[in-house]
Amino acid sequence: MNVALEIFKSLGYDNVSVDRITKESKTPKGSFYQHFSSKSNIFMMRFKKMNGHYVQSMRIMSTLFSQMKIVS
Repeated sequence: MNVALEIFKSLGYDNVSVDRITKESKTPKGSFYQHFSSKSNIFMMRFKKMNGHYVQSMRIMSTLFSQMKIVS
């Protein structure tokens, strides 16, 4: 997934194909399709993973801020 993300970032989503992803990641096409149904599927899975990390970080920050004492 990381290789696909780097390719999306460098070329733009519309300029990337499954062929490009499998070639640059040295992944057989059959293996790709065992895990992902399409280019949009790998993109959305990566987005959800990144979003999950963001949400988790925000929860941790919220907890820390709520535990802080205000000093004046």
